[in-house]
Amino acid sequence: MVIVAARWAYPIYLGLHAYICQPNRHIRPVSHMGFYLDKKVMPEIARIEQAYPGVSVTEEEAREYEQSDDPLDVRLAEVMRWRMADPSFEPTNDFYLLSPPSDESTIRLAAPISHDGKSPWVRKQRYVSLDRLKVATSTADLV
Repeated sequence: MVIVAARWAYPIYLGLHAYICQPNRHIRPVSHMGFYLDKKVMPEIARIEQAYPGVSVTEEEAREYEQSDDPLDVRLAEVMRWRMADPSFEPTNDFYLLSPPSDESTIRLAAPISHDGKSPWVRKQRYVSLDRLKVATSTADLV
């Protein structure tokens, strides 16, 4: 699984059940995504439902996805429209649609996993074993 730095990403996940990043960010093929915020791995480990790399964030693209028969495409259109409402948005993004916090495919840790080090444990992204994450009490257990 991957854990991403989440100053902005975690609130977006909680509200939209999505992760939005710069285009062509290399994230290995993994099944789940977690969030690192305020020196903690947050307890929600979302299942990655669909990745959409290099999407042009335009009204035309949103309309095309909105008209799809695939419910994930329709969800992407909603996330794109939210992104377009932000005047600082980039013209192209990678989008990851994620399982909601309450979904049975989202893994919920008993508590956030703290990091006691001085420097951030995650800067962009970090890969860890899902099995190790489930039993970790601190990030030292994940090294």
